[in-house]
Amino acid sequence: MATTDPVLPKRIVVATDFTEQADRAVAHALALAQRLDARVQLVHTYVVPMPGPPDLGGAFIGDLAVRMAADAERSMQDAVARHRQPGVELSGVVKEGDARDQIIEVAKAFGADLIVIGSHGRRGFKRLVMGSVAEMVVRHAPCPVLVVRPKELGAA
Repeated sequence: MATTDPVLPKRIVVATDFTEQADRAVAHALALAQRLDARVQLVHTYVVPMPGPPDLGGAFIGDLAVRMAADAERSMQDAVARHRQPGVELSGVVKEGDARDQIIEVAKAFGADLIVIGSHGRRGFKRLVMGSVAEMVVRHAPCPVLVVRPKELGAA
């Protein structure tokens, strides 16, 4: 069996929903980036609800979409500023659409060597209904994926 040297990541994509768990994933990615002289790109996604009839609020979806995009961009700017570290090139991108698909697309576009994503640790019915973004990314990613478990699951 032939052995190959693993590729040390130079471009790392980190999925964030701006939660404490996502911040843990960002911290792991930044620690790697500092040691490996890698670039980091944060990615956040959002989904605009499907429009309904005007009498049920469908007419306001356009306004809602604009507000959601603006809020997401503002949160991303705050996250990039909060996580900025000397010696690490850090950027952020916001995409509309399903997180599973968008994380993979951003990784491809960025030329990612590694994706870092937090796991919320959902189990049972919640996981069945909501699915697992981390699991889907692991299955379909164009590069290795580091899944950062919730602190309480990782405790000894």
